[in-house]
Amino acid sequence: MKNSKLVGALFSALMRVGAEVRDLYGGLTLRSKITFLSAAVICFLIVWTWVGGYYPVIVFGNGVILERELQQSVDAARSYYERDIASAKAAGVEAEALGAVPDFEALAVEDLVERRLIRAALRERLSAAALREALADLLDPTTSPAFRRDATSFYGIDFETVFREVLLPQAERDMLRADIVLNGEQFEAWLLEAKKSQRALILIPGLSWEEGRVLRKR
Repeated sequence: MKNSKLVGALFSALMRVGAEVRDLYGGLTLRSKITFLSAAVICFLIVWTWVGGYYPVIVFGNGVILERELQQSVDAARSYYERDIASAKAAGVEAEALGAVPDFEALAVEDLVERRLIRAALRERLSAAALREALADLLDPTTSPAFRRDATSFYGIDFETVFREVLLPQAERDMLRADIVLNGEQFEAWLLEAKKSQRALILIPGLSWEEGRVLRKR
Protein backbone atom coordinates (compact mmCIF):
# COMPACT_ATOMS: atom_id res chain seq x y z
CA MET A 1 0.00 0.00 0.00
CA LYS A 2 2.80 2.35 0.90
CA ASN A 3 4.61 1.54 -2.37
CA SER A 4 1.44 2.30 -4.35
CA LYS A 5 1.11 5.71 -2.66
CA LEU A 6 4.78 6.46 -3.32
CA VAL A 7 4.52 5.53 -6.99
CA GLY A 8 1.37 7.65 -7.26
CA ALA A 9 3.08 10.63 -5.64
CA LEU A 10 6.12 10.33 -7.92
CA PHE A 11 3.91 10.05 -10.98
CA SER A 12 1.95 13.16 -9.95
CA ALA A 13 5.20 15.08 -9.36
CA LEU A 14 6.55 14.08 -12.76
CA MET A 15 3.31 15.13 -14.43
CA ARG A 16 3.51 18.55 -12.76
CA VAL A 17 7.14 19.00 -13.79
CA GLY A 18 6.27 17.89 -17.32
CA ALA A 19 3.45 20.40 -17.52
CA GLU A 20 5.70 23.23 -16.29
CA VAL A 21 8.43 22.33 -18.81
CA ARG A 22 5.83 22.19 -21.59
CA ASP A 23 4.52 25.63 -20.69
CA LEU A 24 8.04 27.03 -20.51
CA TYR A 25 8.99 25.43 -23.83
CA GLY A 26 5.87 26.77 -25.51
CA GLY A 27 6.82 30.34 -24.66
CA LEU A 28 10.30 30.16 -26.16
CA THR A 29 11.45 31.49 -29.51
CA LEU A 30 12.60 29.03 -32.18
CA ARG A 31 16.25 29.73 -31.43
CA SER A 32 15.68 29.29 -27.70
CA LYS A 33 13.82 26.04 -28.35
CA ILE A 34 16.79 24.68 -30.30
CA THR A 35 19.15 25.71 -27.50
CA PHE A 36 16.84 24.16 -24.91
CA LEU A 37 16.58 20.86 -26.80
CA SER A 38 20.35 20.75 -27.38
CA ALA A 39 21.02 21.24 -23.67
CA ALA A 40 18.45 18.56 -22.79
CA VAL A 41 20.08 16.07 -25.18
CA ILE A 42 23.55 16.81 -23.81
CA CYS A 43 22.33 16.37 -20.22
CA PHE A 44 20.66 13.08 -21.15
CA LEU A 45 23.82 11.78 -22.82
CA ILE A 46 25.96 12.74 -19.83
CA VAL A 47 23.62 10.99 -17.40
CA TRP A 48 23.29 7.93 -19.67
CA THR A 49 27.08 7.70 -20.06
CA TRP A 50 27.69 7.96 -16.32
CA VAL A 51 24.90 5.66 -15.14
CA GLY A 52 25.58 3.07 -17.84
CA GLY A 53 29.32 3.04 -17.21
CA TYR A 54 30.13 4.05 -20.80
CA TYR A 55 33.19 6.08 -19.90
CA PRO A 56 36.87 5.02 -19.96
CA VAL A 57 38.67 3.96 -16.80
CA ILE A 58 41.78 2.59 -18.52
CA VAL A 59 43.47 4.09 -21.57
CA PHE A 60 46.26 2.18 -23.29
CA GLY A 61 47.73 1.87 -26.77
CA ASN A 62 44.95 2.53 -29.22
CA GLY A 63 42.13 1.38 -26.98
CA VAL A 64 40.19 1.99 -23.81
CA ILE A 65 38.42 -0.12 -21.22
CA LEU A 66 35.09 1.18 -20.00
CA GLU A 67 33.80 1.30 -16.43
CA ARG A 68 31.00 -1.03 -17.55
CA GLU A 69 33.49 -3.72 -18.65
CA LEU A 70 35.53 -3.38 -15.47
CA GLN A 71 32.49 -3.62 -13.21
CA GLN A 72 31.25 -6.72 -15.01
CA SER A 73 34.61 -8.42 -14.44
CA VAL A 74 34.77 -7.34 -10.79
CA ASP A 75 31.21 -8.52 -10.12
CA ALA A 76 31.84 -11.91 -11.76
CA ALA A 77 35.08 -12.48 -9.83
CA ARG A 78 33.54 -11.42 -6.52
CA SER A 79 30.49 -13.62 -7.08
CA TYR A 80 32.61 -16.70 -7.76
CA TYR A 81 34.92 -15.93 -4.82
CA GLU A 82 32.05 -15.50 -2.37
CA ARG A 83 30.50 -18.76 -3.54
CA ASP A 84 33.86 -20.53 -3.18
CA ILE A 85 34.38 -19.11 0.31
CA ALA A 86 30.87 -20.15 1.36
CA SER A 87 31.56 -23.71 0.17
CA ALA A 88 34.88 -23.79 2.04
CA LYS A 89 33.28 -22.58 5.27
CA ALA A 90 30.50 -25.14 4.89
CA ALA A 91 33.19 -27.82 4.58
CA GLY A 92 34.67 -26.71 7.91
CA VAL A 93 37.65 -24.68 6.68
CA GLU A 94 38.79 -22.17 9.32
CA ALA A 95 38.49 -18.49 8.44
CA GLU A 96 42.23 -17.94 9.04
CA ALA A 97 43.07 -20.53 6.39
CA LEU A 98 41.06 -18.73 3.71
CA GLY A 99 43.54 -15.87 3.42
CA ALA A 100 42.94 -12.21 2.70
CA VAL A 101 40.18 -11.00 0.40
CA PRO A 102 41.64 -10.35 -3.08
CA ASP A 103 41.78 -6.86 -4.56
CA PHE A 104 39.12 -7.62 -7.19
CA GLU A 105 39.40 -4.23 -8.88
CA ALA A 106 43.19 -4.38 -9.36
CA LEU A 107 43.05 -8.00 -10.54
CA ALA A 108 40.26 -7.20 -12.99
CA VAL A 109 42.18 -4.25 -14.45
CA GLU A 110 45.27 -6.38 -15.10
CA ASP A 111 43.17 -9.22 -16.51
CA LEU A 112 41.34 -6.90 -18.91
CA VAL A 113 44.61 -5.42 -20.16
CA GLU A 114 45.98 -8.93 -20.70
CA ARG A 115 42.88 -9.90 -22.66
CA ARG A 116 43.29 -6.91 -24.98
CA LEU A 117 46.97 -7.66 -25.56
CA ILE A 118 46.23 -11.31 -26.31
CA ARG A 119 43.37 -10.44 -28.66
CA ALA A 120 45.52 -7.91 -30.53
CA ALA A 121 48.34 -10.44 -30.88
CA LEU A 122 45.96 -13.06 -32.27
CA ARG A 123 44.70 -10.63 -34.88
CA GLU A 124 48.26 -9.90 -35.93
CA ARG A 125 49.23 -13.57 -36.19
CA LEU A 126 46.06 -15.07 -37.68
CA SER A 127 43.66 -14.05 -40.41
CA ALA A 128 40.12 -13.16 -39.40
CA ALA A 129 38.80 -16.38 -40.99
CA ALA A 130 41.39 -18.58 -39.27
CA LEU A 131 40.71 -16.89 -35.94
CA ARG A 132 36.94 -17.41 -36.22
CA GLU A 133 37.40 -21.07 -37.20
CA ALA A 134 39.85 -21.82 -34.39
CA LEU A 135 37.65 -20.13 -31.79
CA ALA A 136 34.60 -22.00 -33.06
CA ASP A 137 36.44 -25.32 -32.66
CA LEU A 138 37.66 -24.49 -29.15
CA LEU A 139 34.29 -23.23 -27.99
CA ASP A 140 32.16 -25.89 -29.67
CA PRO A 141 31.67 -27.89 -26.42
CA THR A 142 30.14 -24.81 -24.79
CA THR A 143 27.09 -25.08 -27.06
CA SER A 144 25.94 -28.18 -25.22
CA PRO A 145 22.98 -27.54 -22.86
CA ALA A 146 24.57 -29.89 -20.31
CA PHE A 147 27.85 -27.96 -20.43
CA ARG A 148 26.05 -24.65 -19.98
CA ARG A 149 24.07 -26.01 -17.06
CA ASP A 150 27.20 -27.39 -15.37
CA ALA A 151 29.19 -24.20 -15.97
CA THR A 152 26.42 -22.05 -14.52
CA SER A 153 26.21 -24.32 -11.49
CA PHE A 154 29.98 -24.39 -10.97
CA TYR A 155 30.57 -20.64 -11.20
CA GLY A 156 27.28 -19.58 -9.64
CA ILE A 157 26.65 -16.93 -12.31
CA ASP A 158 24.69 -16.85 -15.57
CA PHE A 159 26.20 -18.55 -18.61
CA GLU A 160 26.50 -15.33 -20.62
CA THR A 161 28.82 -13.98 -17.93
CA VAL A 162 30.74 -17.27 -17.70
CA PHE A 163 31.30 -17.18 -21.46
CA ARG A 164 32.39 -13.52 -21.52
CA GLU A 165 34.57 -13.57 -18.42
CA VAL A 166 36.00 -17.10 -18.45
CA LEU A 167 35.49 -19.24 -21.56
CA LEU A 168 36.23 -16.79 -24.37
CA PRO A 169 39.31 -15.20 -22.72
CA GLN A 170 40.69 -18.67 -21.88
CA ALA A 171 40.12 -19.90 -25.44
CA GLU A 172 41.96 -16.88 -26.84
CA ARG A 173 44.77 -17.38 -24.35
CA ASP A 174 45.11 -21.06 -25.29
CA MET A 175 45.18 -20.21 -28.99
CA LEU A 176 47.94 -17.64 -28.58
CA ARG A 177 49.90 -19.90 -26.26
CA ALA A 178 49.85 -22.69 -28.88
CA ASP A 179 51.00 -20.32 -31.64
CA ILE A 180 53.81 -18.88 -29.52
CA VAL A 181 55.04 -22.31 -28.44
CA LEU A 182 55.05 -23.49 -32.07
CA ASN A 183 57.41 -20.59 -32.79
CA GLY A 184 59.80 -21.75 -30.08
CA GLU A 185 58.87 -19.07 -27.54
CA GLN A 186 57.44 -19.17 -24.02
CA PHE A 187 53.97 -17.74 -23.56
CA GLU A 188 54.58 -16.42 -20.02
CA ALA A 189 57.75 -14.62 -21.14
CA TRP A 190 55.94 -13.12 -24.12
CA LEU A 191 53.03 -11.91 -21.98
CA LEU A 192 55.33 -10.39 -19.36
CA GLU A 193 57.28 -8.48 -22.00
CA ALA A 194 54.08 -7.37 -23.75
CA LYS A 195 52.73 -5.98 -20.47
CA LYS A 196 56.01 -4.25 -19.59
CA SER A 197 56.16 -2.53 -22.98
CA GLN A 198 52.51 -1.46 -22.75
CA ARG A 199 51.88 2.07 -21.57
CA ALA A 200 48.59 2.42 -19.73
CA LEU A 201 46.79 5.20 -17.91
CA ILE A 202 44.46 4.01 -15.15
CA LEU A 203 41.79 6.58 -14.33
CA ILE A 204 40.84 4.92 -11.05
CA PRO A 205 41.88 6.57 -7.79
CA GLY A 206 44.46 4.48 -5.95
CA LEU A 207 45.55 2.32 -8.89
CA SER A 208 48.55 2.77 -11.18
CA TRP A 209 50.22 0.83 -14.00
CA GLU A 210 53.95 0.26 -13.42
CA GLU A 211 56.23 -2.13 -15.28
CA GLY A 212 53.34 -4.18 -16.58
CA ARG A 213 51.63 -4.51 -13.21
CA VAL A 214 48.68 -2.89 -11.52
CA LEU A 215 49.66 -1.45 -8.15
CA ARG A 216 47.43 -0.24 -5.36
CA LYS A 217 48.78 2.93 -3.80
CA ARG A 218 48.82 2.76 -0.01
